[in-house]
Amino acid sequence: RRAGDIRDVHRPDHAGRGGRRDGSITTPQRKCSSSVTRNNAAKVGVASGFGRDERRSKQGIHEPSSWCETMRRIRQHAPTLGSVTMSVLLLSLRRQGVSSAGPCLQHEDEVESSAAGYPSTSRRENGGEKEHSLPKFAVIGDFGTGNSASWEVAKMVHSWDPEYVVTTGDNWYHSPDWNTLHDRLCSPWHEWMVEEQCSGYSHRTGTQPLFMPAMGNHDWYSPEPYFHTFQSLPRNGRYYDVRKSPVHFFVLNSDESEYDGTWVGSKQHNWFIEAVASSDEPYKIVVFHHPALCTVRERINYNMQWPFHELGITAVLNGHMHGYERLLKNGTYYMVNGAGGCCPKGFDGYDVDIRSQVIHGYEKAGYNVHGAQKVLIHSRLIEFQFWSINECLIDSVSIPLLHHALFGEGTPLIATDTKVRYLDCTVPISWTSVDFDDTLWNLSVNNLRGEHGRKVRIAFAPSMKRFSYLRLRIRRIHGLSVWINNLPVWQLNVAPGDLHDHPYACTDHVSDWVETWLDGDVLSTNGTNVLSMQVHNRYDGAYGTLEIELEGYPH
Repeated sequence: RRAGDIRDVHRPDHAGRGGRRDGSITTPQRKCSSSVTRNNAAKVGVASGFGRDERRSKQGIHEPSSWCETMRRIRQHAPTLGSVTMSVLLLSLRRQGVSSAGPCLQHEDEVESSAAGYPSTSRRENGGEKEHSLPKFAVIGDFGTGNSASWEVAKMVHSWDPEYVVTTGDNWYHSPDWNTLHDRLCSPWHEWMVEEQCSGYSHRTGTQPLFMPAMGNHDWYSPEPYFHTFQSLPRNGRYYDVRKSPVHFFVLNSDESEYDGTWVGSKQHNWFIEAVASSDEPYKIVVFHHPALCTVRERINYNMQWPFHELGITAVLNGHMHGYERLLKNGTYYMVNGAGGCCPKGFDGYDVDIRSQVIHGYEKAGYNVHGAQKVLIHSRLIEFQFWSINECLIDSVSIPLLHHALFGEGTPLIATDTKVRYLDCTVPISWTSVDFDDTLWNLSVNNLRGEHGRKVRIAFAPSMKRFSYLRLRIRRIHGLSVWINNLPVWQLNVAPGDLHDHPYACTDHVSDWVETWLDGDVLSTNGTNVLSMQVHNRYDGAYGTLEIELEGYPH
């Protein structure tokens, strides 16, 4: 390192040979993703046939991107190299802090393929339950345009095979006649509608309704075809409730044209209070069009800021903003999903400076994307995923049964003073398993850079008491994949592909802390537990502070 360059000495995840600035001692850092030095690259180039000079670059031969790749290629050419040459190369690498039996080359006979449990980002588990066997429903919003994006959303939702579909409003646009009504609603969504709504199509059987729309402002522009189409909805069709155990839906009308009012104390509000009070379902989900909370001040419907947290509401689903975001306030999750096809303006051009002033526990995911939510009902959790039409898992959050009853501070399992192991190169498939040997990985405090492709392992003590739920909080840059004891438990903002290929994040939004809830049964009560995490950034060179917290909660 050239004189005066002390960047790595003072960063919490980069150790100089003399230890840290604060006096703590770490193992010498192994930076598998760093390029070999110019001098050593030249030596490797002469000996094994690859280097970094301009002439060889023009021939299509490039310097290996990492120490790990250097070692692999040396071993590949070992039969053609003399013993003296091999000795010189290995000695040079060792002097740089990399062993020929270093962390990237452990279990070298293993096939480096997809990480355990995540063969790709298109299928995942939570708490050991296979996704295809779980009850599920879909949420779409602002989709009634009939354009290509709305059809792509419909195609994606059909591939999920949900039991029913919920909408956040604007079910069609531009004052449609009866023909456009069929084109925009019946053609893509007839499977979940009834004969009276879409005649001449095939329909699903089951407890109706299977298509539960909220009214948007564009639906009010053509109320006659809307009410005719959805005349079989409960109550007046403008606001109603539907039980789909263990979920109870309360579909409200947030438009100012609502005859029974939208404010606290209105007829609609009083009906809602009574309906919620009589519900015994563990998940209570409220759906209406105009956001009660979002990061764009001018789009908030302040009349609809009812005391949802006091009523134990699990989530509030809105549309109107043509994009997606998720927010948390007073224990209630607010999700804006208006990404069903219309007008990809998203959140651009609006004042979004209210984030830090209004929103507690702010989390957003995915500006200007078309997509839909897939909601999975686990045995003790409900999981909201948002997928874009290019099959990217933009966001995912799980919420416990009766989560408002989880009061107080949890028991810390992973805290800021917990030591972590990390590495930046491709590793064997078994790296997320509990008994994987990570002793040669870098050691750091629980505050390091979130570089793309970085893999982190944290070992923590066994759970001596049974926790019903775990709350996992991560401070990160873009996307992440997480395992506990080799079981995949959380993933968000990850592009499609095999994880061993280090897929990038789908969007470059930057959130501070994100959190989700997990089933406590993933922990071991009689052995060491290991949390493993892989970082996905939108592009190389992007990084931020990475911290991980895990708490246990009895129910």
